[in-house]
Amino acid sequence: MNSFLCIGRACEDARIKYLENGRHVTTFKLAVDRGRKNPTTQEWEADFFRVTHWGWPKDNGRNTPAERTAERVKKGLSVGVKGAVRINVFTNAAGEKKVGVDVEAEEVRVLDYANRPGAQAPASELAGVGASGPAPGSDLDDEIPF
Repeated sequence: MNSFLCIGRACEDARIKYLENGRHVTTFKLAVDRGRKNPTTQEWEADFFRVTHWGWPKDNGRNTPAERTAERVKKGLSVGVKGAVRINVFTNAAGEKKVGVDVEAEEVRVLDYANRPGAQAPASELAGVGASGPAPGSDLDDEIPF
């Protein structure tokens, strides 16, 4: 089983490329915190992944998930990615052998609703319950029937 699931921050705006066969691919780099500091430099450590999200030609006139990824993923936003890991071995322009870790995404979700252009907050925030608990002045006990 090859399964990848993580939350990180986009290092760049997502880019989309349309291919001659009608397919398209959206790519962006994702930084994922390791949750610890380097003991020498005291800087937070992170891993970096190249994310690819493939799309097929439109048959219903709606944007594909890969096109929505290209529209929504912007540098600095928190992004959740579900997919599979791909290891790529290649030789760079200097003739050095390199290894890249890519994630082939099945699903990409932008998690920063407040910073996403034109986005509406999740229903839990609209109802007065956000990540930090009930909104000031709300009394949830009055709404519970038991």
